[in-house]
Amino acid sequence: MLCPLSISRAYFFSVGLVVLVFPLVCCFPGPAGALVYWSSGLLVPRLPLLLVLWSHGLLVPWSAGHVCLHWAAAEFALHSDQTRPLLEPGLDQWLPLWKHWKPYLAEIRKGVAADVRTLVEEMQPEVDAWFQNLEPHVKLAYGSKTGTCTVKVPVIAKIAKMFGWQDDSLFQEMSSGFPLLGHINPGLGWRLRHDERYSDPVDLETFQADNFQYVQKKLKQARVDPFWQTMAEEIAADVKAGRMEGPFAVPSSWSKETVALPDYTHTAELLPAPSCHEHTCFAFSVQQVGSDGRRKVRRAEDWRRSGGNKTVNVPDTPAYHSIEAFIAVIRALRHLGEEGAIATWGLDHESAYRQLPVLRPADTYVVLQTPRGPTLWRHRVLMFGSVASVWGYCRVADWMAWASRCLLLTPALHFVDDFGAPETCPEADTSFQYVQIRGCNPKRDLERGRGPTHPRIMLFAGTTFNPII
Repeated sequence: MLCPLSISRAYFFSVGLVVLVFPLVCCFPGPAGALVYWSSGLLVPRLPLLLVLWSHGLLVPWSAGHVCLHWAAAEFALHSDQTRPLLEPGLDQWLPLWKHWKPYLAEIRKGVAADVRTLVEEMQPEVDAWFQNLEPHVKLAYGSKTGTCTVKVPVIAKIAKMFGWQDDSLFQEMSSGFPLLGHINPGLGWRLRHDERYSDPVDLETFQADNFQYVQKKLKQARVDPFWQTMAEEIAADVKAGRMEGPFAVPSSWSKETVALPDYTHTAELLPAPSCHEHTCFAFSVQQVGSDGRRKVRRAEDWRRSGGNKTVNVPDTPAYHSIEAFIAVIRALRHLGEEGAIATWGLDHESAYRQLPVLRPADTYVVLQTPRGPTLWRHRVLMFGSVASVWGYCRVADWMAWASRCLLLTPALHFVDDFGAPETCPEADTSFQYVQIRGCNPKRDLERGRGPTHPRIMLFAGTTFNPII
């Protein structure tokens, strides 16, 4: 009995071949030397030629009986597990290098860590000069509690140039901030979109008018989130860390006054109001289950409903490495003849996009409703809810994974802010030990019990990673 799926495949295969061959047939010469051509919308003879092609089996006829051809071909088809693993181009480049230098990887990784650490020290005067010339909000985003720079973009850009990274605009945006409205720079090598979701953005003038009406409506509703206290504590911590500022008084055009947050001394007084209405969204809570199995409350902001995401214009979609990417690397290692144990390490980039500055803080106002009234705040860094935040952070995460491949010869993969790499043992262990070469520092409390501390490269000094595997 024939499978309906097989019949449908045979049908579409037949139609596809007709469409492919038909234009070619239309220019074959006839017996009298005349060409077959279109005239007045009608095909002038040589249809018999099509019948000849069909009768000689060059095309699969519509007859259901010829589905047997499909089954005959299927007899020799290989299961995907039996075919050569398909890797992305970057990993195809990595694999033979890794195989060749595998006996020396521990020594190479240790040496690279020392060399990059030396480069950081040599470039410190250049980093200091760069840091002092940053916009105030960018300096606060990158400044640690001691006032020192935590993200050494000049060093990052130099290493990227050494190894041929082709997205120079990334480092410009890391220095000036990432735009959140309007045109967003594409990622390096990302797939182009085939839908129109972000191809027809709303103009900024219309967006501001619509956003103003939205804000007045939400202020009137005055709905207080049940987890407002948790979000208020988080915002207060962000203000203290320099990632946010506020609370602000309201613009004169607003219909309702805002209040301060007296629970903390640094948020107990209102700052001067914005001179006019700027894009404003509203905070709401999202409940998630963390890697430790416990429920946690995460603050999100309604950039979709407030209209901010409608202004975004992007041609592509971020590249994500799902579990299939890890499996493909493992299969590639086995295909290469590696028979030993394979381990996978994983790191969760703590705070992730909250470490990257925005281009224009005035685009980032957010209201948190409290029982006392609405509070108004402003971001200096990327936030959860903005489409542009995802694009900006994923471009940085791409560089971090790419740098790990270049410097450590490890097949680094990432799904947004979750990083990992499958590798043979003990290579996977040395890869994990030196993965901080990307500029990230694991949490000390989670690092205990993993043996001696290894040198770290402070490109993102103050960035922390949580081991999860």
